[in-house]
Amino acid sequence: GGGGSGSGGGSGGGGGGSGGAKKHGNMQPALQEAVTCVAKELRRVFGLSMFGFDAVVLSGTHEIMVIDVNYFPSYKELRSELPALLTAYFTSEIVGRAGACSPCN
Repeated sequence: GGGGSGSGGGSGGGGGGSGGAKKHGNMQPALQEAVTCVAKELRRVFGLSMFGFDAVVLSGTHEIMVIDVNYFPSYKELRSELPALLTAYFTSEIVGRAGACSPCN
């Protein structure tokens, strides 16, 4: 029971929640924190670094229910921010992996 209201997901590369924050700029801080926590858990469970998800918030309990996880979502809500976000994400991935590589002999 009970109705739901839309909530957001976000790209996992930036800590999650950024897609939802853009889509629902008036999201309450406690809800935003919970959505970010859900994004971090989805990242851990599925091993994804960039993804999106859809969720609903039950009106009676404020429980968050994930209804869809997209490993290659649309980033249309982040149109103006996307180039900078992708650059930062890929730069951090390359720098992070550079230390793990050993030179060829």
